[in-house]
Amino acid sequence: MKVSSIRWGIIWIGIGLLFLAINFGVLDSLVFPALFSLWPVILIAIGVELIFRKTRFYFLALLSPLLIAAAFIFAAVYAGGYSWSFSEFWKDWSWTYEGRKHFAEQISIDADVDTIRLEINVGDSDLDLSPSPEMIFSVNTNYYKVSPIISHRKEGNVVYLEYRFRENRKGSIFNIKNRDIRNDIKIFDEAWLFAEIETETEYPEFDFSEFKLREVKFSLKAKESKIRFGDNIGDAGIEINGRSEKLILSVPGDFGLELLMDDPDIKRLDDIEGFYRFPDGLRTENYQDADGRGTIILDAIIRNIDIRRI
Repeated sequence: MKVSSIRWGIIWIGIGLLFLAINFGVLDSLVFPALFSLWPVILIAIGVELIFRKTRFYFLALLSPLLIAAAFIFAAVYAGGYSWSFSEFWKDWSWTYEGRKHFAEQISIDADVDTIRLEINVGDSDLDLSPSPEMIFSVNTNYYKVSPIISHRKEGNVVYLEYRFRENRKGSIFNIKNRDIRNDIKIFDEAWLFAEIETETEYPEFDFSEFKLREVKFSLKAKESKIRFGDNIGDAGIEINGRSEKLILSVPGDFGLELLMDDPDIKRLDDIEGFYRFPDGLRTENYQDADGRGTIILDAIIRNIDIRRI
């Protein structure tokens, strides 16, 4: 059987399974934008077949249909976090250019709110995070085609918030131009904050020194990341994932700091002034005697760490 026949067979089977999954509610219809964005995989699959089909390694041509199958699976998984909206779907795939648009949203303070659980994903756009005494959450940003998504709900004294910025800052498929996109976000600073932040911007900066911080998890894909904590670092669970060529941590000058990481990551790091190594990571020399202590879990690929005392 020709590999091309296998390839087209897999494509038609995949399309059928996709529509069945949508009809039975396993997937929603926004799987299509994710699938369409993977169209270059078809070109790669055809190229793999053309290279190997007339050689003694012809069996490698079977990678062609496997690549297409993997693309279907990835599209299904990637689109799983989206909810269906025809207007948003049309904005994703209509070609009308309307220029730069502004997006602003505010969520007012509810008197009995004492905890905020926040999830933020801003992709490769910039993020400016600051405290607010006046509202639970507010955002100001701009976009060109795909508007951000905000969802929130209140359960008892807890507010659950999710903010997702969905547009790529690159102005063309060849990355010729970067659009200037900044998410200006303000969060109520009198409630306990649990935050998960995902960003792919090259130089993110976060200042959590004014928040009543309970837990924060970062997912980074950056060249240089700057994160600042205040005295709240002693009460907070902090985790940094992903990768960053350089990580700059600003912490109170009198605090003992502990960095927990896997053994291979410890060996990869150069010595840091004022720290000593122990089996689970690094500690400041004053860690045992310090009045306040903070722990940061590093599950990230980081080449260089710079600790700054404030």
